Amino acid sequence: MAFPDLADLRYRVRTLLNETTAALWTDACLNRLIDDANKDSAIKGTCIVNTDTISTVASSRFIPFMGYLVTAVEYLPATGSKKGLIKITPNMVGHVLLNGIVPQYWYQWGKQIGIEPVPTTTYNLSVSIIDFPAGEMTSDTDEPEVPASFQTILTYYAVYKALIRTGKYATSAAVYKEYLHSLSEARKSYIDTIPDGYYDFHVPSQTLQKGV
Repeated sequence: MAFPDLADLRYRVRTLLNETTAALWTDACLNRLIDDANKDSAIKGTCIVNTDTISTVASSRFIPFMGYLVTAVEYLPATGSKKGLIKITPNMVGHVLLNGIVPQYWYQWGKQIGIEPVPTTTYNLSVSIIDFPAGEMTSDTDEPEVPASFQTILTYYAVYKALIRTGKYATSAAVYKEYLHSLSEARKSYIDTIPDGYYDFHVPSQTLQKGV
């Protein structure tokens, strides 16, 4: 087996459950739990980001999208460079300064993107979306879609769910706490990174030294 396919993850889960041979938990059961872990970590970790191109419809403010959460929207004009739209809240619609009729602002409304001003024709938009895994993990050779930094965390989630089924609630809660902690650390380290600023590297032109 080659890490991190489903068979390897299931083996790691069985090791933590101290059940190397199926007894309480069948392979099919653990496969479902690991697949659930793949989905849960993708959403809580916001670690699967796709860029989709969608188009507005004349006289319609809303555009449906596939995914979980929109993070950015850009207008793609026929000529010239793309232009980033400013994110607003629904309450700001009709109260923001407009410059022409092309899309300038956006907000998420459920599974739709609201555009301000209301499009008068078709405009192409590039949308960055935090997404769900594309498919389910069912075959032993399937690999999780979450990035490598999140893959080893999946075993904690699967073990937490498996322990609930046997009534080991205290142990299950402790494992779930470890899952959330590891997920938070991975997200802070690899997803919510903040670029270093100029003054993080700036060397002063003069350095004062004691006795100089």
